[in-house]
Amino acid sequence: MRQKVRRGRSWPLFVVAGAFLLGVFTYYDARVFHGVPNVPAMGQSSLADSSTVADPVAPSSMVNAIMKQVGVIPGVNDVAIEPDGDGDGKFLVSAMVDLSVAGSGASASESAQSRMNAAVDQYFQGIFGQAGGGQVSEGMLTFTNGDAIVGTAGLGKAEYQKMAASTMDGNLAEAMLQQPTVQNNSQDDVWYQTQAGE
Repeated sequence: MRQKVRRGRSWPLFVVAGAFLLGVFTYYDARVFHGVPNVPAMGQSSLADSSTVADPVAPSSMVNAIMKQVGVIPGVNDVAIEPDGDGDGKFLVSAMVDLSVAGSGASASESAQSRMNAAVDQYFQGIFGQAGGGQVSEGMLTFTNGDAIVGTAGLGKAEYQKMAASTMDGNLAEAMLQQPTVQNNSQDDVWYQTQAGE
């Protein structure tokens, strides 16, 4: 005798499986894309609550004053004035000096080192001593000869003020060469490194 197999309807099984999968996807979506619920302040919700502060923009009066001072340095190009990243409303001023251009007006006896020294003196006195100098926290200067980097210098405002008081003759470059290198991205930075030669 044949047994009759009673076939039930399978749609309730599909509904239960579908509801289960929908629940899994919803849970996964909520945890991954919308933050983990009930997490203390270290969770993603604390990131959403923190406000974003825009970097300050250098006032045009400061930009003009700096450019008036450093724009006359022979070979200077690529001057940049950017927020210093400390959130204090102060700025980092950086520039490049191409000695191959700077050397076009120099005498034959003037060495690359003496041209770099003159540029260092004029540059840092210009950015820290001009009308907007109170808003400048750091300065950097890179020397090139064509495509080759032949020197770098950096000085923070606090270190400049100390050195300016002790170098009354205005020979800031020589004083910087004598200082130990400090590169902490702070107002106490000081370094001046060059490759001797033309």
